[in-house]
Amino acid sequence: NYQTILKRAQQLRDMGVDAITIADNPVATLHMGNLAFAEIVQREADIPVILHLACRDSNLLGLQSRLLEAHVRGLHHILALTGDPAKVGDTPGATSVYDLNSMGLIELIAKFNNGVTNAGMSIGGRTRFTIGGAFDPNKRNLASVVDRLRRKMQNGLHFAMTQPIYDFQRFEHSVALTRDLKVPIFYGLMPLLSERNAEFLHNEVPGIVLSDEVRARMKGYSNKEGRRMGLRITHEMIDMMLPNTDAFYLIPPQKFTEMAVEMVAHIREAVAMRVAASA
Repeated sequence: NYQTILKRAQQLRDMGVDAITIADNPVATLHMGNLAFAEIVQREADIPVILHLACRDSNLLGLQSRLLEAHVRGLHHILALTGDPAKVGDTPGATSVYDLNSMGLIELIAKFNNGVTNAGMSIGGRTRFTIGGAFDPNKRNLASVVDRLRRKMQNGLHFAMTQPIYDFQRFEHSVALTRDLKVPIFYGLMPLLSERNAEFLHNEVPGIVLSDEVRARMKGYSNKEGRRMGLRITHEMIDMMLPNTDAFYLIPPQKFTEMAVEMVAHIREAVAMRVAASA
């Protein structure tokens, strides 16, 4: 049942969102195949889709087949991901494939853009994929993560998207270390829902780290009050980050996609205020 999400995509398009991302069984949990749904959203919402493609669920043959399918379906923006291990998801007995990791997948997509398969055989033309990759500013050794981002660029990366970030100091450190890179970085923002949600994300979800301050602010909150506090924290992050980033990657909770509408509205208001102040 995807109609509610489709309507939300149409609403966000009308508010000025530039693209919609369609995840690939995120956190190894079962969802509709994202190729079909991405085509529906791109056609019926009339907005570009960034298609997530994870190495976890398909072998090298299957990944290449999906790339050919994406191309003919008109899905030309790919976020290349290794993918969370199948064991963390909701399907007991499922195994992870990992013929490639994200680095290898970026290189593979670049080969398709040059008209050849991984084995060097012609595909009868060139694809025109815009290639994205993950960048995690939450890692302890950020310098090594930035070095990996550089290597992804050498393999053909065009843009990067981050995990949700909840610590402004981590954001500032990330900006300082990536200032010389000629690649746009979309910083992830995902509003928290409650103290329980905050603690689960911090302790159980790979790649997400909350600051002690944010965890303390969410303590004792749940339901509507929790969502209100989560949005307040996200809006504060937007205000602080806006001068030093060109793009945001908004990640609304699956059951509360309306929170994306409030984030977009806040960004538009904040941008308008900055423009007016500089006029």
